[in-house]
Amino acid sequence: MQRNIGFRIESIGSKYCRDGRKENLMHDFSTIQMLSDPWKIKKKLTGSDLGNLCRLLVASLSVRNHILPLLRRETLEQIEKDGAAVPIWDCDTNTEQHMVLKHWRSSKSYVFIKGWMIQFVKRRNLVEGDLIGIYWDPSNSRFNFSVLERA
Repeated sequence: MQRNIGFRIESIGSKYCRDGRKENLMHDFSTIQMLSDPWKIKKKLTGSDLGNLCRLLVASLSVRNHILPLLRRETLEQIEKDGAAVPIWDCDTNTEQHMVLKHWRSSKSYVFIKGWMIQFVKRRNLVEGDLIGIYWDPSNSRFNFSVLERA
């Protein structure tokens, strides 16, 4: 049984509506591409991410919107209090590392600490300008990490 769903796709860039009009889909394609991108936190590394502070500062809005809603209440309480130990899967090297995700109330920001310098910066030879991506993988209860672009 064939159903009429209102339009047919001619190519990636256009569609035909029920009334025969041809419409551009490039904005729809961008939306689909954006929704399918798992890397909810993307960051171009700065000198302070690689320096003696030994921490990765991440955008608060991204953490609040894309990570905190997926975590258990106990984990959220730990993040707010002293920080929560979290597993991080390095997608590029297929290794699991561990860090602590902590909320810094004074600066209203989130940081990954305790392992950032040794397990990521030094081991992966990260440099200023590298673009990294992080997201919470609820099916495996861990963060996924990747170097998306080298400087």
